[in-house]
Amino acid sequence: MDEKFNDFFKGLLVSDEIYLVQPKPEATRWEDGLGATFLPLVLTNNTVQLKTGEVDKLIQYTFEFRFSTPYKLTL
Repeated sequence: MDEKFNDFFKGLLVSDEIYLVQPKPEATRWEDGLGATFLPLVLTNNTVQLKTGEVDKLIQYTFEFRFSTPYKLTL
C-alpha cells in the first residue's frame, strides 16, 4: 500500500471503535447512509514494523479482528 495510508493504520491501533462498512446489494445511493451495514470489530492482535534506517523501506502492519457485539455499553 502507498505510504499515505500509514496514518490510517496507526489510527486503528488507538481507536476506541472500529467498524466494517458493508454496502447493501440493493443500495442505490451511498451518500444517504442507509445503503450500508456497520459491523463493530475488536482488534485482537497487531504487529507494527516501521523503517529502521534510510535504506530500509519496509513498513509492515498486521491486524487481526473479531466481530463484536452490535451495541456499546455505557456506564
